[in-house]
Amino acid sequence: MDEDGAAERARQRDLVRRGYDAVSRAYRGDNAGADAVVVFYSLIHLPLPDQRALFPRIHGWLRPGGYLLAIVGAGWWAGTEPFLGAEMFWDHADTASYLDWLRGTRLEPRWDRYVPEGTGGHTLVLAEAA
Repeated sequence: MDEDGAAERARQRDLVRRGYDAVSRAYRGDNAGADAVVVFYSLIHLPLPDQRALFPRIHGWLRPGGYLLAIVGAGWWAGTEPFLGAEMFWDHADTASYLDWLRGTRLEPRWDRYVPEGTGGHTLVLAEAA
């Protein structure tokens, strides 16, 4: 018997990873045709190296002048916590790091806003593809 729920947590992480992999495979290449990519509250559930690896790919999906509108972390934190009845994984950097990473992939931040949530919050950022 799996009294501590480890098997269920592993199954959930596998489902998230397979979903991420499926979306990632669907958008391979430099299509450069999208006017916008919107990513709300999903990047922060991927490990930071995976988040950073997506930014150049997102740039490749956007036409020049296209926009990324995303919710990212506002402060450094990683871990799991119960969320809606299951253990949920988070990995956040601070706002300044996200803005630097975006600039490094030719996604120029146009503005960012802190979005409060309970005792913490996230950052909403609009970036334009150069």
